Amino acid sequence: MRRSRWVPLSRILNYDSLSGYKWVPDFHSSTKLERDLKDLRREKDRVSTLLLVKKDYWKRIVAAHEHVESRRYQGLVAILNEYRQSHDPLQFFQQRIRDPVNHWMDPIPSLDEFKKVFDALPEGEISEADREKQLAALDKKITGLDSKLQKLRSNEKVKLAKRFVQDWRQIQRQISSACSPFGVSLDQCSRRERSAWKDLGIDKYLSETAPYLAHPGPQKGSQELQKTKSMGKKSSILSEGIRLSKAKNEKPGQAYIAANG
Repeated sequence: MRRSRWVPLSRILNYDSLSGYKWVPDFHSSTKLERDLKDLRREKDRVSTLLLVKKDYWKRIVAAHEHVESRRYQGLVAILNEYRQSHDPLQFFQQRIRDPVNHWMDPIPSLDEFKKVFDALPEGEISEADREKQLAALDKKITGLDSKLQKLRSNEKVKLAKRFVQDWRQIQRQISSACSPFGVSLDQCSRRERSAWKDLGIDKYLSETAPYLAHPGPQKGSQELQKTKSMGKKSSILSEGIRLSKAKNEKPGQAYIAANG
């Protein structure tokens, strides 16, 4: 069997600063805010893409048509005025029309033509006024929640907790019974850590068919560890397993991970 060497707790998963678990409520709040913000932004996208009712859509078409025609008219006036002294102003005019930059001079369908096509369109889903009202309300909610989220994210422990929780979930996926962030059996851990296991939803990642057993903890001793190996499962999420320091002053659950030596 390969030998192992101990890795200090202070170098693993930020356990030294997060083991008090006082950050759990703020972590839950930030997670909920992120979820709520995602839902609000999705709703904003949905409202933004709803089809306008035909009445408001026609107003947009008329306004756009008037703008295009006005620009075209003013451009034609400018060109004709530019060649006013020419004996053959239309010759220069035709040259200007062939220039790609003057594509705006191309005529567009009349409003009557647009109206015939427009009448065949299905009715829309939302008015311009209702859309603006809903988007304004959503923007206000998003701004408020985002402000709260940024305040929570300024908490250094909340920042560290995201990775900490992800890693704990990953460890629990691989162990067939409730375990600490180091793969130690949860019944050997403090009450606070056991509560955090449930509060953080780590229990949702527990599978009895996972390939490894949790380490039994310092109270069980090496004989119990050997028994778990003989059952056909390893007792760690690492190649050699998770082990606990047997130092007298160490509390149950405060483990060291055995790294390959």
